[in-house]
Amino acid sequence: MGNLFQISNQTTLGEKEEEIISRLSKVIETIIEKEHNARQILLQKKPNTLLDQIGRAYGVLTYAHAMASKEALNLLSIIKLGMDLGAFPEDRRLQIDELFIETQPAHLQKSSQQKLNAEERDHLRAQIIRERLKLFPKPDISKMARQSDGDSIVVPSNDE
Repeated sequence: MGNLFQISNQTTLGEKEEEIISRLSKVIETIIEKEHNARQILLQKKPNTLLDQIGRAYGVLTYAHAMASKEALNLLSIIKLGMDLGAFPEDRRLQIDELFIETQPAHLQKSSQQKLNAEERDHLRAQIIRERLKLFPKPDISKMARQSDGDSIVVPSNDE
């Protein structure tokens, strides 16, 4: 959900802290490498699908009036992918990271200072996201296209 990884350590009894850190560091490096490779494959084999997903995520996040937690996490994750690929300015990363946290059910309950049912949370979540993304720039696919190492991405014109 939301393309987030939770890395935990199941066996620590009797191990030195340095060994645990070393083993976890290797696992994290492997995950980072595999994710980088998966992104490159997506850019090479399905660039237009990737551009479409980023645009759709932006549209839904900026205009929806109700949004479940899972949907918000997934769409915010796609925005972060777009950011990693250059479609959005890097200086907006914190704004997206904060939304990951602030739109979780418990945070919504706490910020509203009242008990909310699921439907009320979904509406509040969408309202917060819309408000926070009001001045967020539209995806700039031309920057993303340049970052793709010369692979051909069909960049639609503004008329489409």
